[in-house]
Amino acid sequence: MKAIKVFSESLRYLKDHALKRIEVHTQGRKYIASDVTWVLTVPAIWPAAAKQFMREAAVEAGLVTDSTPERLIFALEPEAASVFCKQLPSDGFIAEGQCQDTLEQQPGSQYMVVDCGVSLVIAPPTNYWAPLGVGQVMC
Repeated sequence: MKAIKVFSESLRYLKDHALKRIEVHTQGRKYIASDVTWVLTVPAIWPAAAKQFMREAAVEAGLVTDSTPERLIFALEPEAASVFCKQLPSDGFIAEGQCQDTLEQQPGSQYMVVDCGVSLVIAPPTNYWAPLGVGQVMC
């Protein structure tokens, strides 16, 4: 079986599942793939050719069409992890019912995203700079 088939079928399953879950949580309102802007995470070290392969798999899976490429966004995995971290409670990553502030609401908060790839570990210290966003401090 060709890799494009494996990737496109996996993306098709995720697309169909996501649209069904959205329908359940919107009182039965139906959405189709073209109603959504899809964000796929990819490894930070992937070259342009690998991202193009994923774009082709997404088209084959029905997430987007060749005429709606703006509906597909690639996010690097460490960047996506950092965006997630910004939404965590500011007084600890595991804080149930305590502080309602998130790291994003606390300028000066620091956290580190460690990207443990197949053969590479990327661990730049990350500061949250309000209101501009996330920046990497080069050591």
